[in-house]
Amino acid sequence: MYLANILIVLTLGISLAQSAATKNENQTALADYLTRTTRLGTTGTDVTDRTQYSYHASVQLVEGNTHLCSASLIDKEHLLTSAFCLHDLVVDGSITNPDDLAKLKEAEDLQVVLGIIRIGATTDRVVKALKYIFIHEDWAYLTGKNDIAVLRIEEAFEDFTDNVKSIGLATATPAAGAECRSSGWTEGATSSNLKVNTFKVVARGACTTAVGAATEGQFCGEDSSVSCQGELGSPVICNAAQAGIVSQYTCATTTGPMTDVSYYADWIEEQQKRSGSSSLMNSAYLLSICIFAWMYMYKN
Repeated sequence: MYLANILIVLTLGISLAQSAATKNENQTALADYLTRTTRLGTTGTDVTDRTQYSYHASVQLVEGNTHLCSASLIDKEHLLTSAFCLHDLVVDGSITNPDDLAKLKEAEDLQVVLGIIRIGATTDRVVKALKYIFIHEDWAYLTGKNDIAVLRIEEAFEDFTDNVKSIGLATATPAAGAECRSSGWTEGATSSNLKVNTFKVVARGACTTAVGAATEGQFCGEDSSVSCQGELGSPVICNAAQAGIVSQYTCATTTGPMTDVSYYADWIEEQQKRSGSSSLMNSAYLLSICIFAWMYMYKN
């Protein structure tokens, strides 16, 4: 009995020591993160025509309708955003508890809002609850690699409008010199106008991130003071298609690294299929009705 008690005390001591070490590592990681990146704020030209940015969505907390980051509508039931946007560290645009480094937000706590130019606007506002969140399985929040996520809304759009429609995805990485634009609001905002900036892509060899050289799955803008202004999750549009996503380290260096959408084409498609296509479900439903009707007629 005495020996058993000693073992219990030793086990408890080791557990507490490991917990303290993990907390210290998280605090160090958070401090390191804060020195390597900035919270993204949005400057640029005010958007006046919503129809030109009909794909742009605001990811918000359901409670308080607080804007967290941006996303883009890529079909009638899926949106694309930054994985870091869904991290529990990001609350009202600020960094909070370092112990939450590995914690993610839940789908039921979030909503996406489309059809608006200004955060807080009620006219033409379309709100969609989230059903699923798919974050890249190899996303590394301390390096920014694989910073991509797919959102599945609860109820798919039946039809698009001039104010709400999807954006096509690029099939290749934009070439150096290509002119692109990013748009966004301001993190944590309750009232903010959608703004847009333009910039040019630089060669990967000239692109460095806050944690080393840019790798496959990333491309860079020539001036992070411009390209980073899209805020987390903002779609980067090049040649009329979404080529990138503003990432967590886009503002951290002179050349802003962004997630390369074309590199993740297969992964995006996999998540779309994984979530269950409403069109496939509708087809199965119609097929079952046809079979039932045929069986009814056959028996009679």
